[in-house]
Amino acid sequence: MQALILAAGRGTRMQDLTNEVPKPMLTVHGKTLLARKLEVLPPQIDEVIFIVGYQGDLIREAFGSEYNGRRISYVEQETLNGTMGAVTLAKPYITGKFIVMMGDDLYGRKRCSRRVTHQTGLWWWRRQRRWGVGERCS
Repeated sequence: MQALILAAGRGTRMQDLTNEVPKPMLTVHGKTLLARKLEVLPPQIDEVIFIVGYQGDLIREAFGSEYNGRRISYVEQETLNGTMGAVTLAKPYITGKFIVMMGDDLYGRKRCSRRVTHQTGLWWWRRQRRWGVGERCS
């Protein structure tokens, strides 16, 4: 099973924090958002495909072609045209069931494990005031 992690955006609202690194490479308690994400992936995920763009070389340097026993590959998204644009770019590399994750979100191990057990599923995001609230539809 594959995990498609979208990490191409510039993070313009983060301004000074993302001048040198892409938003998914910001650190929280000593680990990057991407490293935290990779650590909670369930064992069924054996390959990760990063969609990279802005400062993508930093992501490639950090994770290489293998991380914690999982194959890592990269797809370059030169034109930022949304989530579906990113997923479409990865289509030639997707070999079966996969999950899509946002590179700058934090996910818990339990939630990730539940995602891989469903045949089909969708997470969506609705705004509640200034911050979002995640919901699930399976």
